[in-house]
Amino acid sequence: MHALSRWFIHNPVAANLLMGLILVAGIFTMTSMRVEGFPPLPPSSVTVETLYPGATAAQVDRGISRRIEMALEGMPGIKRISAASYEGYSTVTVQKVTGMDMDRFQNEIKTRIDGITTLPGRAERPSITRDELTIEA
Repeated sequence: MHALSRWFIHNPVAANLLMGLILVAGIFTMTSMRVEGFPPLPPSSVTVETLYPGATAAQVDRGISRRIEMALEGMPGIKRISAASYEGYSTVTVQKVTGMDMDRFQNEIKTRIDGITTLPGRAERPSITRDELTIEA
C-alpha cells in the first residue's frame, strides 16, 4: 500500500487524472440514476364512480350506491366495500383480498355493474377504475 501512495506522490498528474476520471464517472452516474421515493405498489382496490346530476345525496344513496353494493354482494375476492354518496355523485370503493388477480377482479366488477338495469334514467354509466398509487419523484 505504501508503494501505491508513494507512486501517486511522485506522479501528481496521474493522481489528478484519476481524480478527474472518478468525478466524471460520478456525474455521469448521477444523471442517469433512477430515483424513487416509494417502490411501485400493485393496485388493491377498484373505484366505481357515478354521476347523477341534480340529485340529492339521499337520492344518490338510494338510487345508485345501494344498488351497486347489492350487485357486488357475495362476489368472491372482496375484502371490503365502502360507499360514499354526495350531491350528484356516488363513489364505491371495492378492496380485493390479497392474491386475487386484479384483471379478473375488475372484469367481474364490471360485469356485475353492467348487469344493473335499475339505475335512474338521469344517471350516467358508472366509471370503473383501478386505484393505483403513483408518486412522482
